[in-house]
Amino acid sequence: MSISGYKTIITMFTVVLVIIIPLALFSPAIFSGISFFLISEFAFYSSVISFVLGIMFFIAAILLTEENKKRVVAARFETGMEAMILCIPYIIYLAIKQLVTK
Repeated sequence: MSISGYKTIITMFTVVLVIIIPLALFSPAIFSGISFFLISEFAFYSSVISFVLGIMFFIAAILLTEENKKRVVAARFETGMEAMILCIPYIIYLAIKQLVTK
């Protein structure tokens, strides 16, 4: 598969993570007129995590290059992506802590 094919697949993941999942989680508030304050914190934190992962996929699609017939992501992006991935368990911990302390 060519680089443009990989970029297309990554872009589709981005659309799902950035638009479709948060829209599905917030659909009761958007379409039924329920207050946003009544939506669970799990839905809120899940949509934030989904949005962050989607942005990471979007940046990966932009930086995807081909070197020596290998598909790689630029080295400067890999460090940032590792840092973002390491932050995800902490965000999940904060979400669970918020849910438990209520």
